[in-house]
Amino acid sequence: MTDLQDPPAESLEDRSTLQGELVCGRMASVYLAEALKHHGSIALTVVKRATEIES
Repeated sequence: MTDLQDPPAESLEDRSTLQGELVCGRMASVYLAEALKHHGSIALTVVKRATEIES
């Protein structure tokens, strides 16, 4: 599981709270998050930068 203090957590702290990583693939990671405005669970997809993707 990824450290939840990574940039996705920092950039979204006013809109959602990350609860954990669901899956991490070659091009993206999917996190379970709590939407603060709607008071519900959401899946948040974070696409990796091209420089982070291995050939």
